[in-house]
Amino acid sequence: MTPAKVTCVIPTHLRDELCLRALQSVLAQTVPVHEVIVVDDSRRDPQRASIKSVQDADARVRVLNHENVDKSASSSRNAGARAATGDVLAFLDDDDIWRPGFLERVLVPLARPGIDMAVAWGAIRFDGGLFEDQIKMTPDATATETYARNIGLTGSNFAIKREAFEAIGGFDAHMVVWNDLDFLNRFLESARTYEVVESSLVEQDATDVAGNHLSSRGLRQAMGIGRYYDKYAGKMSFAQKRAVKRRYHVAHLVPESGRPTYARHLAQALIRTTPADVLAVIERRRLNMRYGREA
Repeated sequence: MTPAKVTCVIPTHLRDELCLRALQSVLAQTVPVHEVIVVDDSRRDPQRASIKSVQDADARVRVLNHENVDKSASSSRNAGARAATGDVLAFLDDDDIWRPGFLERVLVPLARPGIDMAVAWGAIRFDGGLFEDQIKMTPDATATETYARNIGLTGSNFAIKREAFEAIGGFDAHMVVWNDLDFLNRFLESARTYEVVESSLVEQDATDVAGNHLSSRGLRQAMGIGRYYDKYAGKMSFAQKRAVKRRYHVAHLVPESGRPTYARHLAQALIRTTPADVLAVIERRRLNMRYGREA
């Protein structure tokens, strides 16, 4: 059997040092990658020296300038996928890294007939504290289970056959947040198959720098969740609608909302809060306290 040719796509925007770290993690894989396409939507010319030096030293690396009208990582990922020559696509956010065995492990299930996507578990980094097995993809899921909850797919922890990626239309370029969940929904709706690699082979950086992380609360996140809700409301159960609406209102709980707006969204969020939500908040605080003690 001919070995798969893997194209890694790294979308980036003005995060040179982080992008270089991500790129180096791809080039350090135990199984060589076929090519790496760094999709830069910063509109800078000439190319930044740090990435260009790697590109000059390794013919597998190329930088693609992208006019990102939608201002989304999804648009950049799709641009990289269109330019790819590999038969397997793997994506890596510029602030995340692959551990050395990532490609080797995810290519094993993809070599089997009938498997369209392989998803690895991952660790999460909180401001320097690293927590293993925090991203744990659930096997054998159906689309009806995922409309309000991401079961473990990120923009950095999966590899997919190019044919399958193209068949479901790639990423939704209009989704500025929750684009990985939207992609997973459509993958599962297409009745395609995936397999989980139960090992933390990816490190996701959840560090929030001045509220600029896409997972940070704020108007951008709230608008993105609202767009997601409009797209899937007709398919959701009552409980799923409640969960997504809660996330929408929680996204508004930032100081710049102003007191009246903050109070209104807080009330709406509390109305939709379940005991499971309270337990999840307690667990997040426990992790933060644990890191604080270890720092």
